Amino acid sequence: MRGGAVLRGCLVVAALALAVPGWAQTVVKIAFIPSESQAPLFLAEERGFYREQGIKPEFVRLPSGAAILAQVATGQVHAGGGALGAAAYNALHGKQPVAFVAPMHMAYNEDYFVVRKADHDQGRIKQVRDLKGQPCAVNARGVATEWILDDMLRKGGMTIDDIDLKVLPFPDMVVALETGAIRCGIVSEPFASLAEAKGVGLRPFPAPRGQRPVPITMLMWNTDWARGNPKLAQDFMVAFLKAMRVLSDQAVWQDPEIQRVVQKYTRVTPDVLKRSRPPHFDPNLEVDVKVLEGQQEFNLKRGYLKYSQLLPVNQLLDRTYAEAAVKRLGRR
Repeated sequence: MRGGAVLRGCLVVAALALAVPGWAQTVVKIAFIPSESQAPLFLAEERGFYREQGIKPEFVRLPSGAAILAQVATGQVHAGGGALGAAAYNALHGKQPVAFVAPMHMAYNEDYFVVRKADHDQGRIKQVRDLKGQPCAVNARGVATEWILDDMLRKGGMTIDDIDLKVLPFPDMVVALETGAIRCGIVSEPFASLAEAKGVGLRPFPAPRGQRPVPITMLMWNTDWARGNPKLAQDFMVAFLKAMRVLSDQAVWQDPEIQRVVQKYTRVTPDVLKRSRPPHFDPNLEVDVKVLEGQQEFNLKRGYLKYSQLLPVNQLLDRTYAEAAVKRLGRR
């Protein structure tokens, strides 16, 4: 009898433990697009960094950064990754409950700038200025790729107004380079590497020595959620920072385990991943705010913003949680 009572008591204690919220993992809904640029979100799950912080991630796959922004702002998901394009600036100006809280991936603009290989080989495109008046593509207007194209054209003494701007999805750009429908494009991985593998595209302009990669995507979250769950939001940032630090070493991109994780969430084949130019991740979550200001100004001049005065940097990026996470783990 006594043994049975002890067993029943243990079962009661176990049941109570499961019922206490503090002892269970808390669900955080994380939106993502299938891109290696969002690898920190995936790796934090695969390496157990979320679990260490008592977090159970619930991943939501979405088609674009704009869709992620919309769902974060409405509270359908808690966090996600996306670029600071026109829609994001307008959301921040409109006081929507969304904040960009840390940099995610960075890259060299030259890694996205793909020209038609046939034109390059035949001498028609040897310098950036040779693209004047030619059809060049981005995947959408008012997004980071349009700013990247303008930045690259300025290296040749032009602006985006000096070319015939086309809008095409990334996969279609590979076909358009092959047929000659476009002469250049801002092409995201893995499609830039696919264009090179097929012999239809080329990235002929290397980044200047000493140049730093620029911020492209950012971690964003719903501010109502973060305000109501400050410890959870901070713990999430710690898990994110741990994953960022793993990926900040460029050599890990040849690690089969990292490739397996990226393939699991992006469905990109290992051979393509091996050819791709890996994104860059900062181990201290630092970002060049001047680049963010420049991106905002570009969107303002293009007429994409619903306001006429530039937003201050502290309204573009809330670094409170990122700085606290770095302090907690120590600087690298």
